[in-house]
Amino acid sequence: MSTSNKMTSNSVLNKIIIPAILVLFVLLIVLYGHISSLYRDNFKAQVAAKAQVEQLKLAGFWSGYGQLAKQFIHSPHNIQWFSQHTERGKDVSDDPKYRLINQSMNTLSEQAPSIWSAFFATEQTGEYFYNDRIVGEKDNYFTYKRPWYKEDVKRQSVGLVRTTVDYTTGRVSSVISGVVRGPEGKLLGVAGLDIKWQALAGQLNQNENELTLIVSDDNKLVMASPGSVLQHIRITTPPIDYDGNPSKESQKPELTAAKIHHPLKDFDSDAKTTGFADWVAKKREQPAGYVEVTYAGDNYALSYLPLSLELPEVQWAIAYLTPLKPLKQQILSLQIKLVLFGLFFALMLLVMFGFYAKSSKSKTV
Repeated sequence: MSTSNKMTSNSVLNKIIIPAILVLFVLLIVLYGHISSLYRDNFKAQVAAKAQVEQLKLAGFWSGYGQLAKQFIHSPHNIQWFSQHTERGKDVSDDPKYRLINQSMNTLSEQAPSIWSAFFATEQTGEYFYNDRIVGEKDNYFTYKRPWYKEDVKRQSVGLVRTTVDYTTGRVSSVISGVVRGPEGKLLGVAGLDIKWQALAGQLNQNENELTLIVSDDNKLVMASPGSVLQHIRITTPPIDYDGNPSKESQKPELTAAKIHHPLKDFDSDAKTTGFADWVAKKREQPAGYVEVTYAGDNYALSYLPLSLELPEVQWAIAYLTPLKPLKQQILSLQIKLVLFGLFFALMLLVMFGFYAKSSKSKTV
């Protein structure tokens, strides 16, 4: 090959082939950033859509029971009888008006299987009335001494107030309650409905690879979807009862997955779980959004929305967690494809250059 042809080949290599390969890889990097960003945006949108589905299901569930609770709480018959019931421990089993109230409590449970019981906690006698039973004198129980009762009296609306372990039965339930006032605004007590924990859990997503969390306004866990990975979180704090005390029922199987009332930020105390404290901090500033957390050793995308209702009044939040693994696999596949394409294109350019150099040499000869 003559010196001029050799210089021409080097010129083509230096001025065309190498710059073309460099430009190609720059374009591939830009393309990778753009497409991976689209993948992430699409993934976030899918998780947000799932969170919204959960939000709508729960809103519908609670709205229906909120209406039932309101009707029971403001029942004129209840108001009339309890305004006249002033003797603690009195045998009212033969009172036809009490029987009518008790029948209405039982009817609510029978017609709505999701209701454990209806209840009326009296101010005047300190007794707790619910389906076929009165808790009071024999149990040394006074409703107005209970922290939950005092908290409920402070509210003026029918609200979804807590998920707790029942004092008398050990059952886990979510409570919709409201203050009852008689003539001239006299406080008669607190009434409401105990909704089965299982009924609420049944509204949540049942995919064991994904997870729905219901979070209270003070950033404590209310409930997690059944069959979820939450059981792997090593939380030693037991659930609490109506009065805020550790429940004796905390060893029940149905409670082991719930971890109710546990602060979200404390989830990070588990060695394999991180990001929840940061989420709590972000949620205070941004009521809806997206974060990524590590949960039981796996990476999750977490989309959260407010769960806000007027009846029953509630200011909670719903969070939907789904594994990040599919997104990472999709991005990894994109990386491999682009790298292979880049190498193939670079190889083709080099092959073309080889043919060009060989052709130039043969022409010289």
